Amino acid sequence: MPNSLRLFALFSIAASSMLLLGPSGPAQAQTGIKLMSAVDGCQERRHFVDVSAFSHDGRYENPRLDVTCDDDFITVRTNSIINYEYVQITPTDMAVRNKTYRIPRKPRLAAGERERVPLLGPIGVAVNGIPIFSANESPRHGWGDPMPRGILDFCNGHTARGFYHYHARPNCLVVDRNGSVGQVLGYAFDGYPIVSPFICMAPNCKAKVKLRSSYRFIGGTPNAWEANRYEPGYGDLDECNGRKLPDGGYAYFFTERFPYSLACYAGEPQLEGNANTRAPRDTSARGNRRDGPGGGGPRGERRRGPGGPGGFGPPRRGGGRPDFATLGGRPGEGGRIEPNDGGRAGLENLADILKGKGGT
Repeated sequence: MPNSLRLFALFSIAASSMLLLGPSGPAQAQTGIKLMSAVDGCQERRHFVDVSAFSHDGRYENPRLDVTCDDDFITVRTNSIINYEYVQITPTDMAVRNKTYRIPRKPRLAAGERERVPLLGPIGVAVNGIPIFSANESPRHGWGDPMPRGILDFCNGHTARGFYHYHARPNCLVVDRNGSVGQVLGYAFDGYPIVSPFICMAPNCKAKVKLRSSYRFIGGTPNAWEANRYEPGYGDLDECNGRKLPDGGYAYFFTERFPYSLACYAGEPQLEGNANTRAPRDTSARGNRRDGPGGGGPRGERRRGPGGPGGFGPPRRGGGRPDFATLGGRPGEGGRIEPNDGGRAGLENLADILKGKGGT
């Protein structure tokens, strides 16, 4: 069977196994993704993945994740091991990194100038305990964007000195390929959630819209932050890649376009013990020092990983599946969110979902 047909068959099997839950919670799928339950008033636990059932069969230590709450913080303890099959993309293999992240439980919007996310090291943590990095590589690689270089795996992650992390939306945690409304995929270190980019635009969520980043690609440099410029109104989100909600809350969105997660902290970040440690040196773009911003091959050719362009592989156990870069339409598509259309209702719906009120 040709590779293209084999991949299509695998994708069809994965897609046919999906199951949507009712209004009581976010959608889940029969793909090995199981969410934790709220314990001792820690409602935030219900957004995190129960990784205990996944096994690497002795090749790597099995993933460990523990989530607890007190009045002030959500505490995430993790060994930084993924809950799906590891596909090595970078020169370094995956290794245990025992980490404890403290997420403010009562986030507050920053009163003054917003703080930019660090260029190296974690800026938040995904709901499976894996850290989220910003949309650039190390200075050794010109602060380049790893997404167009094709040096991310099928879940948009890779390792640096063994430390596995994400640079964009963790696709293998997305439970509904048709658009998971209100699915929390991570938390930034200021306490605000990073959610899937979809909101409802009609009763019963019969119509959805995919929110868009307001960063425009202008090019001219390998530096990802200089090659992309924030333009108010170009998309649906603010300069931090988030949006204030009608209830006074706030959320970031995993978008198709740069910066993919967040570009700055809209709130007051908890950096002590989280992001102010020495970041690992990223060695993901092999040969890039010689070949320039294209990375990996002659004339800046894009490096191809398992499964084709971009390193996206076939569906894998534990929740992995092909790239959903075109979820809901072509890359960059979306609907303008204006106060006089369905936008406010959609954001109110999202706020309800994040509060555990169902929403849809």
